Amino acid sequence: MALDVQIVSGATTYRLKTESVTIIYERSPLQAALPGNINPILLDLGAFRPSIMVEGKIDEVASIDGGITVPSKVNFEDAVRTWYDTTITFTVSGDSYVSKIASCRFTMESTKETFWVYQLRLVTQGRT
Repeated sequence: MALDVQIVSGATTYRLKTESVTIIYERSPLQAALPGNINPILLDLGAFRPSIMVEGKIDEVASIDGGITVPSKVNFEDAVRTWYDTTITFTVSGDSYVSKIASCRFTMESTKETFWVYQLRLVTQGRT
């Protein structure tokens, strides 16, 4: 069963066929080494870097699902290239995240030539 995932940029809304969504919250504490056999100093400035990893399948031909476009590989690849400089809204199961695209990978396996597999990595401000 695919997850209900939408990605919006301006007037364009796409529904993605998604197998998994991973939301990551990373912190960046600092570690300052001290000479001798003394424990290092640990400093936490309270900063965090949320990101999202999305993986799924994408067909060669676009379709419509519930009035929303499910993009073809060509449509989605063109959108990703256009959206690199744009803030997008990523929505999964009703939770929205203001995001930017960090990377996107498309893979076709020789045994499954009917669809592409995509991996989309977003940097985000966290859930809104």
